[in-house]
Amino acid sequence: MKNALILHGTGNDNQDNWYPWLKKQLNTEGFNVFLPNLPEPNRPILKNWVDLIYKNWQFDATSLIVGHSSGGLTAFTILERLPQEIKVKLTISVSAFRDPIGWDILKNFFDEKYDWDKIKNSSEKIILFHSDNDPYVPLGHAPYLKEKLEADLVLIKNAGHFNTKSGYSQFPELLEKIKKNYYK
Repeated sequence: MKNALILHGTGNDNQDNWYPWLKKQLNTEGFNVFLPNLPEPNRPILKNWVDLIYKNWQFDATSLIVGHSSGGLTAFTILERLPQEIKVKLTISVSAFRDPIGWDILKNFFDEKYDWDKIKNSSEKIILFHSDNDPYVPLGHAPYLKEKLEADLVLIKNAGHFNTKSGYSQFPELLEKIKKNYYK
């Protein structure tokens, strides 16, 4: 059965932004969707987030992973830690970043260097969404991640941080990319 994991970012929960909307859309497409509330979202600890996911979710060749902001980094860590014999179908990261972007609470996401080769080899395809006016993530992070992950990059003008404050209670461009790339 098709399955999808949606990961919120720092300072959010599973009812924020476009997450409930995407869950509903994916349910309509026949996906079993896991949209967890990750622990201590205002002071996230990557290990705790990943542990919660691995305790409650199984990955296989039908898996779709979508992560927003620090949830995107969590998606990368999940891919990095998957057993070698498991390769998920599609991973999408929205507004991910390459360093703590000046936030001390995010330093633990970078305690270890990412194994970019392992990450990109654990997903059939990786797509990155970035905005040219994200108030938290400078646009320069996008080409770095695109290169490291050999990912497709979707740049959307004036999308901010792809959150409700930026007008993103729905995210049709994301759903369209899922439909176009998942069913290939």
